[in-house]
Order: sequence, then structure tokens, then C-alpha cells
Amino acid sequence: MAERLLLDSDVLIEYLRGQREAVEYLEGTTSDLYVSVISVAELFAGVRGNEEEVSLKQSLLAFTGPSPKKWRAWEASTGGTSDLVIAPDWPTL
Repeated sequence: MAERLLLDSDVLIEYLRGQREAVEYLEGTTSDLYVSVISVAELFAGVRGNEEEVSLKQSLLAFTGPSPKKWRAWEASTGGTSDLVIAPDWPTL
């Protein structure tokens, strides 16, 4: 079984901004990468505009979490991403 890493929002922000060390580390690891719902909520709290939101959603799909189909269902049912914070089937460690 591969090592599992739970990433903090600070690491994710640096990665999404293209910070070289974060990009090299995350793209070079063979570990399974996880993002907590708290980190997801923190990332969405910093989103400014629809384009950033779409980009963030695409980026998060690379990590273990809800499938795109479930994501769209949550958005349709809530009008946004707020249910990601309490999603019952988000993986736990």
C-alpha cells in the first residue's frame, strides 16, 4: 500500500500558485494524496470569481475525494460547494 499524505491548505495554495518546490514535490511523489474537507473549504473561501472557482475544482479532482458526478450533484442540490464541508463519503484516514 502506498504511503498516504494529507495535505494542508498552505501546501495546496503554494502548489496552485506554481511555487517550484511545492510543484516538484507533489508531482514527484508516489504517495496517495488526500485533501481534508477543511482545506477544501479554506481554498474555496479564497476564490475570487467564477474562473478561479472552475480552476480550483479541476485541480482538486486530482486528489482523492468526491467524483465529478457527485460534485455536480452537490452543487445542484445546494447551489454551491458548501456541502463539501460535510460530505459524508469524503475519505477519512
